[in-house]
Amino acid sequence: MRRNVRPHGGARRVAAIGSATVVAAALSAAAWGSTGGDRRLLRLGLEELMEVRVTSLAKKPQSLRESAAAVQVIDAEEIRRSGFTELPELLRLVPGVQVARINANQWAISARGFNGRFANKLLVLVDGRSVYSPIYSGVYWDTLDLPLEEIERIEVIRGPGGALWGANAVNGVINIITRHTRDTVGTLVSAGAGGAGADGTVRHGGRLGEHAHYRVYGRRSDRDPMVNADGSAADDGWAVNRGGFRVDLEPSGGERVMVQGGLYDGDKSQFSVVTPWPAGAGQTKVVDDLDRFDGGHLLARWRRPLAGGGEWSLQGYLDRERRDYLNHAHRVDTADLDFQYRLPRRGDHEITWGAGYRRVEDRLRDSFTVSFDPERRTTELWSGFLQDEVALGERWRLTVGTKLEENDFTGFEWQPSVRLLHLNEGGGSLWGAISRAVHTPSRADSDLRLNVASAAPPFLSQPVLVSILANDQLAAETVTACELGWRGEPSPGLAIDVAGFYQRYQRLVTVEPLPAALVADPAPYHLQLSNRFTNGMRGESYGLELSTRWQATPRWRLSAGYAWLRENMHLDPGSVDTVAEMAGEGSAPEQQLTLRSHLDLADRWEFDALLALVDRLDAVTAVSAAGRDAASMDGYARLDLRLGWRPRKGLELSLGGQNLLDDRHPEFSSLDVLPSEVPRSIFGKVTWRF
Repeated sequence: MRRNVRPHGGARRVAAIGSATVVAAALSAAAWGSTGGDRRLLRLGLEELMEVRVTSLAKKPQSLRESAAAVQVIDAEEIRRSGFTELPELLRLVPGVQVARINANQWAISARGFNGRFANKLLVLVDGRSVYSPIYSGVYWDTLDLPLEEIERIEVIRGPGGALWGANAVNGVINIITRHTRDTVGTLVSAGAGGAGADGTVRHGGRLGEHAHYRVYGRRSDRDPMVNADGSAADDGWAVNRGGFRVDLEPSGGERVMVQGGLYDGDKSQFSVVTPWPAGAGQTKVVDDLDRFDGGHLLARWRRPLAGGGEWSLQGYLDRERRDYLNHAHRVDTADLDFQYRLPRRGDHEITWGAGYRRVEDRLRDSFTVSFDPERRTTELWSGFLQDEVALGERWRLTVGTKLEENDFTGFEWQPSVRLLHLNEGGGSLWGAISRAVHTPSRADSDLRLNVASAAPPFLSQPVLVSILANDQLAAETVTACELGWRGEPSPGLAIDVAGFYQRYQRLVTVEPLPAALVADPAPYHLQLSNRFTNGMRGESYGLELSTRWQATPRWRLSAGYAWLRENMHLDPGSVDTVAEMAGEGSAPEQQLTLRSHLDLADRWEFDALLALVDRLDAVTAVSAAGRDAASMDGYARLDLRLGWRPRKGLELSLGGQNLLDDRHPEFSSLDVLPSEVPRSIFGKVTWRF
């Protein structure tokens, strides 16, 4: 069971700083009045925000008000005024999403718990293309160094999304949607630099005949190392080059064709743990390493409307990812084809169905420390889904659907969902949902061998090898979730979105010991001490997520987000795993609070502030219990400020400061990574559009 979590010791000091910031902003708003200003963010009324269109929940455009799920949208203007320079950091704006920076080039990001470097219960998409790793599960966030100016919006669904998106959408779905090319005509040049590094983007867009638009871009990012707990520089800097294009064709009749592609190439400093063999040739050691990675994708989507309403769409993409570092190298080629057909509404029913096929081919290079059997593998995924949205009178809607999948690891899986929505007369909505989703094993879960230690004790005639073994008989982890939410405007200028949930997990993976054995492989003859992945745990989580926006004046908008999460894990009878239970309960903070302020100071000036309070992580005690040193993971407070100035049309200058309340602090620690500490930083940026 999870222990009570103590609040951050400096909470009162931080609250005082936050109150002073809010008071100062209020005085500024009163002084500047309510005339003039660009107000591109603030001019959108809250009643219009309720009608912001999202596509990730139902695979069709619908308003937030019509969405029977915990959905939040980060739009392009919020991205611009956030002051963030890296895509993963933007997810801090969403309550219920846990974002922890491990070091300069790694993040732990999840929704509703189970966080880690490879958080395997969160599905991430870019324009509908999955970027979930089939080797280790989770996401390599370093490959998503997209130009933030390219992003139209980020749709975040908290809670299971398996009924439409399939396996691994267990606790949430994030869909990063890039801009339509008609919105990026012209040239953009941006450059930024500061204590965290530097980056630059060049983009150009234009017309192709009467019905088509295009754009191309190039980007370079260099990120400086962070710091160790003792204040010395960490060896975790990284650099990425990226380029891409997009073409949108819209002939008459409502038909739409989109083709996009991109390439990236980068490297990052990291550490690797090397286990010597034969035992006695040296001790297990941590060495500096360089991870080189590159890849690219090509995606095409064709949409065509149907007579009388409805639509069909066909999407396909090819994706290649390569990595190469001391212990491991891999190449993964993915081919994916997806078809969707939404029938014209017949009476009270709107039926959507679809089918998909995915083929993944991989080639791996092994080392003694990290190896896979087999080194090459081809897997296939067949899927289909059916969904019916039923109108129950004028204000009630029932959505029933399921995803059916056949995969090479666990065979047949089904992921049903039932969602009920009531549209209130005042413009808001009340919704409830019951859903089931699964996480299917990855290559590492099924085929990995990790040799973690070796020794040649003088009291034994044979050396000793300690290993962690995958299990090709693992069953899929499952979740059954019950959710209830409400969104609306209780008073003019105030919007509230609240969601509560209870989620029950089955067949969670643990690591269990096998009997010791004398074996000859690998030579020489030795004593083998092994632990194997097993479905040995269950659990439940429950919590509350709250998001509010208040239009204090025409120039000033305040936003707040709060998330409360409790997780309880229970080992099955016979399990002796000493880490999984505590790690499952303590990998995400119990409470998070975020306060944001967006203020138009004058016609050409903007002032933005973000204050975040993050509770402690209990999983750090598991790290210490396992014999590893770890930085204190008490809660922390974060204050970010941004000042923007537009001296002329098309030109924007901004100066931002992040983590301004302390010199540095850690945000995450676990058994598989050595964390750095996030330092205070200042970052300036120039953007020119012409």
